Amino acid sequence: MSIGNRRKSKEINFYLKYNYDPAAEIRKRNIRNLIIPIACVAAAFVVVFAALMIPAWVKQAKTGDYNDYISDPTTVQQYKEAKAVETERNGLENEYKELNDLTVDMAAMPTASRALIEEVRSCLGSAEGTGYTFSSGDGAFVITLQTSNVSELPAIVTRLRQTGEFKNVEYKGYQSSDKKYITTITCSYDMTGE
Repeated sequence: MSIGNRRKSKEINFYLKYNYDPAAEIRKRNIRNLIIPIACVAAAFVVVFAALMIPAWVKQAKTGDYNDYISDPTTVQQYKEAKAVETERNGLENEYKELNDLTVDMAAMPTASRALIEEVRSCLGSAEGTGYTFSSGDGAFVITLQTSNVSELPAIVTRLRQTGEFKNVEYKGYQSSDKKYITTITCSYDMTGE
């Protein structure tokens, strides 16, 4: 090593030392220590704000597109037509269900067949059936008859019960007119399906 190289390494710059202010360095370091956390918090706030607001802005833009579509007169007209078709369809569906239920109910109801009426007539004996009424809704077969022999009425009721067609057979008295006795016999079907 030469002497000149050694001197260079030991040179001191007094001007830099003269201008050096330790208090100013501390102030700079304090400002830096204050600014860096504030900047980090502000950056974090900006990131969180962007993360929350960008989806909202995207939704708002889509909502605007949807509102434009919804308020378009063509779309409004198409919606009204579709709503009318839906209303008609629902009405027809309800009618279909009601008719289907009615068909099922009617299939479960008893019917007054020709064979049943002939069997009832054969049970009347010498009495004359003057009226037959059948209500499938409540399962009532009402027979109005007249006879000249009042003692024949209990036998007619017994024969009707013996047919096995009815759950209940009853009559409530009779009326007499010109030596004819008129009564009404109510025969009830079992509507419970038992």
